[in-house]
This record gives sequence, C-alpha cells and structure tokens, in this order.
Amino acid sequence: AEDFAAELHAHIEAGADTLVFAHTLNPDALRGFALWQADLPESRRPRLALNVMLGVVDSAAGRESLAPACAVLGQTERARLLGGSKATARLLSGLSGRACAMLPTPLPKNLEKFRAEDGPGGPLFGTAGDARMGKNLHILAPAILRYLAGGGAGRFHIHLTPTDEALIPALLPLHDLSREYPERVILEWKYLGEEEYLTRLGGFTAFIIPYRAEEYHACRPSGLVVEATALGVPLVACAGGFAEDEIASLNNGSFFMAKADPKEL
Repeated sequence: AEDFAAELHAHIEAGADTLVFAHTLNPDALRGFALWQADLPESRRPRLALNVMLGVVDSAAGRESLAPACAVLGQTERARLLGGSKATARLLSGLSGRACAMLPTPLPKNLEKFRAEDGPGGPLFGTAGDARMGKNLHILAPAILRYLAGGGAGRFHIHLTPTDEALIPALLPLHDLSREYPERVILEWKYLGEEEYLTRLGGFTAFIIPYRAEEYHACRPSGLVVEATALGVPLVACAGGFAEDEIASLNNGSFFMAKADPKEL
C-alpha cells in the first residue's frame, strides 16, 4: 500500500479539480489511495471514483483488510466507492458507512449482431476466459468424456487465454480429447479480439463456468458471465458464487451445479 501511494505521488499531479477513476482494486490498492489522499494538503486532494471489482472477500479476514481504507475514504466527500457487483456494493456500504452504488460491467452497444441460432450438429457448449489455477478447469476433460461416452450429441468449443503456464499440464487432457474427437471438441489457446470473442460467445447454446464458488464468490463479478447473459446464453455454473447471486433470478435457463466435479457437470 505504501509503495502504491508513492507511485501515485510520483505520477499524478493532483489538484482539487483532478478526477481519478480506477477499477479492479485489491485491498492494498485501496489502502494506497487512502494513504495518498491523506498525505496531500486539503487544497490538493483530488476527487476519487474507485470501482472495486476484484480482491473483495466477504469474510472476517476480507472485511478486516478492507475496513481501514473504507473508513478513511468513507469520511470524505471527495471519494466515492463503487461496487462491481451488488454484493460488493453492499459490503463496501457497510464498511464505509456511506451508500455505495453498483457500477456494472460495461457492455458493447451492438450486442444484437452477435446473437446466433443453434448451428448444425446439436448444441454447442462453450467456455472461455483466462486460464488460471483455482478456476477448476481440470474437471472439464473428464466431464466432457463422460458426456461423449454417454451418447451426448453436443459439441464443445473451449477457448482459453494463456495466462498461467502452471495450468498447462492440467489442460493436456483437453488437448487429447480434441485429438480424439476433432469434430466434437475444439480447443483454442490464444487471445481473441473483442468482435471475434463476442461472435463465439453469442453462438453458444450454453456457457460453462466450472469455477468453484470460493474462487468466484458473490463479491467477485465476472465479465464473461455478464456478457454471456446479455447475449441470451444460459450458464452452467457453480452454485453459491457471483453467477448464481446475479443470474439465477433471471430464470434464463441457467443451471447451477450443487458441487463442482466432473460427474455433476
């Protein structure tokens, strides 16, 4: 937090008419902003709009880590905390003592052109996103194999962004499946531009998010979930996390697994 405050001092010429907007903050970054603002004379304190999307955990330890910065930022009219999800906004409101609005994930304005009807060959299931440890992606291969061996007629398009190289060994079974069932399992490991990504997403019959609830809990939003829902694509996701908290009430055909294992998926 102290290092981050020093970076802010070094790179921002702050004044009373300065507006600083930041998002996807963790507790250290929030504390850094609070320290930075407290170090400045009143006449040079900027207006802050901080959209807290990641790093928020509604637990005793999580609240303890967030509380000091929220207390400081909640006492000044020159700072606004915004929640990236409904649960985050509720948590920040309680910690800062001031109502915090929810700032939702922004969506492209031309989503209609990315909606697609089911293509030939039965349903098309998709999953996408950063490949990181903890997202439970290792259950995909055995789940898909059970589905195909059991006579399932669907196809799978798995697109992962290469973020965490430590995860690659756990994804090798997906590579083997794509070799064994080339018409049924497509595995891509690359970055996509926004238009290509949204075209893929809009063509799925259902979108699989196998992440454990403790990884994507109610206070941590996912742009993938929001974008898929906006495109009318139902989710297959884990119960107890952000997806269920935000999406289940829409009754849009999404399914929430009671437990995150291959048989359930």
